[in-house]
Amino acid sequence: MNELAEKVEFEDEEVAQEKTLNISEDVRNAFAAGKNVDKNQDGIMIDMLQAGAKFSHVRKFYKELSIELGYEAAPEVKDAALEAALEVNDISTEEGFDAAVAHITGAVEQINERGAGQMIRGYARKHNLEFFRKPKPEATGQRVAFTNNFYRMLVENPTINEEETHEYIVEHGSEATLKAEKSYQKIRVLANRIAEKYAV
Repeated sequence: MNELAEKVEFEDEEVAQEKTLNISEDVRNAFAAGKNVDKNQDGIMIDMLQAGAKFSHVRKFYKELSIELGYEAAPEVKDAALEAALEVNDISTEEGFDAAVAHITGAVEQINERGAGQMIRGYARKHNLEFFRKPKPEATGQRVAFTNNFYRMLVENPTINEEETHEYIVEHGSEATLKAEKSYQKIRVLANRIAEKYAV
């Protein structure tokens, strides 16, 4: 067998091994324990690493266990719900967008209204579809600064993740706040750590 053939065979074995990776009982227990005390994803993955999961596998294991244990719906289930919601609702109108959100949350119990809205907006942006956007509130009296609203949101939802924070900034902020997203994400990470430490 020549060198190239050996390399191809070795890579094929690696791919096959990747597809059949077994999650150890210790890693499973670390995941379950983290979920039981409402740790955020980063905290649980750190525990899984300490329990023996390889760094290159830990995100995949987290996803698989989330689906297997019912914390997250399988991608094909979410895709089917999204497709069905978009097929019967006009998301360019407020009424249609809200109906699509209700359709998804009704079909997939693991998805809340915020998550359903993110799915719809993400799909619409990817496929250049028009979708309903809440109009910016008119200035009546003294308007509360975006940063203050952001802090209030973190108090109410201290375990919010990076993607959800990005969506919040896009939906509620301005071009300037979007440019400063990195700073807001750092604040979000701090809130996550505090929430994890005190099990908020």
